[in-house]
Amino acid sequence: MELLTGNVNYKTGQSLPCAPGRSYSIEDHPEGFRIRRLWCYSRFRGSFRKRLLFFGSFAANAAMVGSFVRRPDLVFASSTPLTVGVPGRLLASRFGVPFVFELRDLWPEAAVAAGVMRSKAWEARTRRLAASLYRRADHLIAVTEGIRDGILSYGTPAEKVTLVPNGVDHWMEPERFADQIPLREFSDKFVCLYVGAHGIWNDLGTLLSAAEAMRDDPDVVFVFIGDGDHRPVLKERARKAALKNVHFLGALPKQEAFAAVCRADLGLIAASAHEHNRQTLPNKIFDYMAASIPVAVAAGEGEMAELLRRSGGGWLTPPGDGPALAAQIDRIRKLPDAERASVGARGRAYVREHFWRPRQAAQVLEIFEGLVGRGAEGSKESEPRGRSSREGVRAHTP
Repeated sequence: MELLTGNVNYKTGQSLPCAPGRSYSIEDHPEGFRIRRLWCYSRFRGSFRKRLLFFGSFAANAAMVGSFVRRPDLVFASSTPLTVGVPGRLLASRFGVPFVFELRDLWPEAAVAAGVMRSKAWEARTRRLAASLYRRADHLIAVTEGIRDGILSYGTPAEKVTLVPNGVDHWMEPERFADQIPLREFSDKFVCLYVGAHGIWNDLGTLLSAAEAMRDDPDVVFVFIGDGDHRPVLKERARKAALKNVHFLGALPKQEAFAAVCRADLGLIAASAHEHNRQTLPNKIFDYMAASIPVAVAAGEGEMAELLRRSGGGWLTPPGDGPALAAQIDRIRKLPDAERASVGARGRAYVREHFWRPRQAAQVLEIFEGLVGRGAEGSKESEPRGRSSREGVRAHTP
């Protein structure tokens, strides 16, 4: 398998160097697949136009570099952004193989909701691109029910769309991290932890409002792990408000971040009241539950709220209401340890039963094998070139 991905860390903006004289670098993974890290425009923060350059540079480089890999059996592209689907479709057409497109968010709906796409003209163009990619894909994978419904709203046949949500990795066992002691500086505190992107759409201002409401409680701390466009704004707000109970630790590798989650007392998530957020079901909620810690979500009705109700793994407070979240945190902190542990255990049991990634991977593999086995409709648009390698090309988000 060949994985085409960007050389820019989307959360930090830092770039990995490309090979001398090339627009990409190559890394052979021990598990038997090759990673090509493609050059992307890295100064994407601060404006929508810069972000488009970032997305466009990856799409162009992926289409060019991908055309020189050995002929795959299938091309799989995973968005967001939507533009990742462009090189995916082009490469599938070039090699005459099926194209599978995974949607981890809806564009332009997500960009409009986040306030980063304000132009009606750009919104119309993006909708046309989305419609074209949905039509041309041989199969589409949606990670939430809302995203699936959004794809279907474009007139996509239901049989072309499969729901495969985010989930729990096989290594997410708290016992495996028992000998690690992250967050040791907060060992005598009740740790409210947020792990993930620090973007404007993550509504982290609500979490800071909760921290401000609890500023006089010496036993509670709010810890933020991750990075993103909005992190400097959040840090400056916390500094100006003299919030001594707020700590920003920066981004960590996935397993280190999970080890920190295992040591927290409560996992935090916030989402604004925008209608689009009804369909969100972020990775972090599964990470928290996999670690057996209870979850507090400040959001409206939608898929996260339903997950909390079905699993019994946490509590919901109104979106944008920091004081209400603070009051909920105070109630949770005062619960008996055994009761909090029971909530965490229920969450863990539920996500392991219903959102187990090895099972989901088998579901995706079944889709792939079905397409490769029967030959996808439209896969003969161009003559295959190169040698068949019984492999796949995956275009990943930059």
